[in-house]
Amino acid sequence: MSYPEQTRAKVLVVGLRKEQAIVSLLPVRVMIAKTGTEAIRLLRGHSLIDVIVSRWDLPDMADGNMLRLIRAARPSIPQVVLLDKLYREREIMARSLGVVAVLPADVAPEQLWEVLAHVLGPAKATPAPRCGAAQRPKSVATPAAKERRA
Repeated sequence: MSYPEQTRAKVLVVGLRKEQAIVSLLPVRVMIAKTGTEAIRLLRGHSLIDVIVSRWDLPDMADGNMLRLIRAARPSIPQVVLLDKLYREREIMARSLGVVAVLPADVAPEQLWEVLAHVLGPAKATPAPRCGAAQRPKSVATPAAKERRA
């Protein structure tokens, strides 16, 4: 099913590789930045970003520094952060910055889709595609796959 370009949500993905592929399967427009500096530059040129999905530690901005800068400049943009390890202190720091969701870096595609659908709301969100074995990045395991291994 094809969605008109103007109705699709715009998602800025920062510092992520496999998650970029996961988000790209959704009917959204994906903008990609490898670094925090690049993300800030993109935000200056694009006023209508619906959500930001970012890694907490970026090569050029550690400890959520990019998220702080964006929150100060554009507080209305919801931010979803992925942490390599879910340390309580980092999660609290992220939430104190106004991050709407904190997820593990090895998040299952379905979980990321659910979070994005919730953040974008019914007007922007569309059903997540069925993630078949051909589409699913090999490094991402779903909860069902984890149960089968156990």
